Amino acid sequence: MTDSKISFSREIAESIGLGEAIILEQINQNSLQNKTLSLDNICSNLSFINPNEIEELLTKLIKIGLIVEQKINKEIVFSLRRKEELSRFGKWLPNQEILDQINEYGIPEDFAHSQIEDFNKLSNERDSQESNWGIKFLRFVIKKWRFKEAEDNKKKKRKQIDKDWVPDLDAKEILINSGIDEEFLLKELPEFTASLAKAVKTSSPPIPITPSSLFV
Repeated sequence: MTDSKISFSREIAESIGLGEAIILEQINQNSLQNKTLSLDNICSNLSFINPNEIEELLTKLIKIGLIVEQKINKEIVFSLRRKEELSRFGKWLPNQEILDQINEYGIPEDFAHSQIEDFNKLSNERDSQESNWGIKFLRFVIKKWRFKEAEDNKKKKRKQIDKDWVPDLDAKEILINSGIDEEFLLKELPEFTASLAKAVKTSSPPIPITPSSLFV
């Protein structure tokens, strides 16, 4: 990051907001150097954002659980929340603010809770040392929910064939005119309907969800 350029994560901006993403990146850059950032520092670096708005954004980031506020030498400073501070009984858990934000996307809270174990498992497999676990969990749940919605829609579109289905008169006429004997047609009909029903059940297999597809 230079004095003339401001960087931020597009994914985080899409998840929680542009201003939040900009401030989070400012704090992140300092945390990578084991440094904290004061409110005056942030306001100076981001002079294009109103100081009152910066304070509101910092409050939101604290509530979401992405940063911590400390008092050092009578000065209020901010830093990223470490993963170990987010762990309870050896397992990371989202705070209520993240769950509320997930709910704003129309995702039920019980669905979010059902994804915690998978999220912890994948994050442990990656041995990631990043600090924005709340944002990662938000994106993780959104992707899983969209995947579920897509699969549910596919199932709704699949029409189960009735075991007593028979071709209509027009279809029969076309087949007979093609040289197919009507007796043979009726004999093969049960096997055809059984095969078609099986194909409907097994069509469009779910795309496997991998750590790389959920943590991008």
